[in-house]
Amino acid sequence: MDRLAVEAHGSVPHLAELKSACTEEIASYRSCLDSHASLPDEVVADKCGGLMSALWKCSEKAMASIEARTAGAAAGSTSPTAARLV
Repeated sequence: MDRLAVEAHGSVPHLAELKSACTEEIASYRSCLDSHASLPDEVVADKCGGLMSALWKCSEKAMASIEARTAGAAAGSTSPTAARLV
């Protein structure tokens, strides 16, 4: 992994979970970009735009799931019942 990727893993919350949830979309989009790297940006956008959209939707869905889970965990730790037990 290059230095930027290593730093991103440490500084972007939930990056590993996002990468795991969207592995297929990431691979498809990267493959498309690599396959069309020598073409003009407009052509790349046309050929890979749908895959980028799919990746974006996947990441939005994954983040919503992560946020719901972490919000539920946080809410559970500060529930009135838990507070009374302390």
